[in-house]
Amino acid sequence: LQPAIEFADPVVKQVCVINFDTNGNGELSFKEAAAVTEISSQIFKSVSNEIKTFNELEYFTGITRINKSTFYDCPNLLCVKLPENIITIEDYAFKGCTSLSSINIPNKTMIVGWEAFNDCDNIVDITIPNSVTEIKYRAFYDCDNLSHITIGGNVSVMGTSAFGSCGNLESVTINNGVTTIGNNAF
Repeated sequence: LQPAIEFADPVVKQVCVINFDTNGNGELSFKEAAAVTEISSQIFKSVSNEIKTFNELEYFTGITRINKSTFYDCPNLLCVKLPENIITIEDYAFKGCTSLSSINIPNKTMIVGWEAFNDCDNIVDITIPNSVTEIKYRAFYDCDNLSHITIGGNVSVMGTSAFGSCGNLESVTINNGVTTIGNNAF
């Protein structure tokens, strides 16, 4: 018997069981989660207003990217814990997650896509790890409460308006190595 993941959010559990429960027991084991290699961009579309937490995403260790628009317009999503193997956070992945208050960008992530966190109004602090080489156009645009940013030293491209319209910025730390900062980046 494989141990089951205990989901904090029953809606997220239901979606995950429907899509990834390969043995049909109505639960999702750690092994089943680890075997998932992709989460469709449409998976949460019908329940986007209902989901609140998905920290259990960290157990989906076979995933290497958060697909385009996966969590797009999930206004009540408070927290997500990304698996450590994430290389790319694609365009619009978390756009419009206005309640999202924190996000861990894993140390293997290399690209943060166009408008990936646009309109994530409740993020206060963000740390971009050294693994990130590209922060695309408007990646954190209009994050109203973003006040502290730390950017790793391997970012070679910071797109136009990457952190634009973040009116509450108090501190920005850019480590040595950043080579290109786009127009209106801050």
